[in-house]
Amino acid sequence: LGRNSWPLSAIRRMADLFLELAEGRKRSAGHEARWLNLCGLCLRPGLGYPGDDFRIEQVRRVFAGGLTFSSQVQCEIDWWIYWGRVAGGFNRNQQIDLFQRGAQILLPKLPKGGKPAKPVRVNSSLLREMWRTACSLELLPLQTKSELGDTLARRVKSGDYRDSELWCL
Repeated sequence: LGRNSWPLSAIRRMADLFLELAEGRKRSAGHEARWLNLCGLCLRPGLGYPGDDFRIEQVRRVFAGGLTFSSQVQCEIDWWIYWGRVAGGFNRNQQIDLFQRGAQILLPKLPKGGKPAKPVRVNSSLLREMWRTACSLELLPLQTKSELGDTLARRVKSGDYRDSELWCL
């Protein structure tokens, strides 16, 4: 079967095993990237199946511990994909907490002097996944969603956008 046809009971049982073995992701950058990818696939969309509340509690421990191989771009990309997949199971405060991890990149603030700071350079694939994750956070405050939409709209108007950002709008 294609991965979208896997029975939910089977992927949740696999997710339980991945969560049980979460410390194994710290062996190498490759292990972490695969763990994030496969565990996230098995947890999507993060809610609606018996036991998902408990799984989200376990996932939050991974979130609190952070990314082990944060200097590896692929791990960073898979980190944001993972959270986009499971964020539907987060409550409002948890979604705000998740958003705040990437807010300074997605919504850079002007410094006190009013002059824009030099933009932080971010890998384009990483930025795409950060935007996708942010747009999956349905419980963010309306003001934050508006800021995100306004930022994307400005990028589209200026011609500085990717097709994936249109999907986010």
